[in-house]
Amino acid sequence: MSWDTVYSWSQVVAVCFAGIALVSGLVVNKRQAKQLVQLELDLQTQREKTALAEKATLELEGLIKEPRRIDRKHADEILDWGEKGPVSIFFSMIGDEPGNLAKQLAEILDTHGWKIQEVTPAIVPAERPGIVIRLYGDTKETIVVTNWTDAPEPAKTLHRLLVEALIGNPMVETRASSDRPKHRLEVTIGGKF
Repeated sequence: MSWDTVYSWSQVVAVCFAGIALVSGLVVNKRQAKQLVQLELDLQTQREKTALAEKATLELEGLIKEPRRIDRKHADEILDWGEKGPVSIFFSMIGDEPGNLAKQLAEILDTHGWKIQEVTPAIVPAERPGIVIRLYGDTKETIVVTNWTDAPEPAKTLHRLLVEALIGNPMVETRASSDRPKHRLEVTIGGKF
């Protein structure tokens, strides 16, 4: 075997290895291109999720910062058709927001012919958030009304008003019990949260 033959065969082997390397490189590049496209899709999906999370965070911050208020137009529609009665309104002394909502509620109810017996600050049991409507009557035990349509009047109208026309965290619960004078209606406004 001469050096020319070895040289020729070594060039053939080198060309074969170069061809294999070229094909391997093309396969690897194609695989990496697919992975890059998938990473870009995953990144876009993550950006969309982040945008939704940021939007939800901003909405929650707005809910926390904005005071509850009553939509006057909707309230007028509800109160024009509902029964009226005497009501006492109590509110938490933590912050100004419960007191401002109590005054707004009293003014709207008074405008529609309800008899406002008192609007008074009170110590809310365990500073419970939300609004509790209490109606006292002939029941033997306390009944928690989960659906305003189950409440007796005028608590039904009041519950509907506070669920449908209150903007900003309308946690409302109605209770009926007999541990106070009959036909007494009370609203206790706690903090938002």
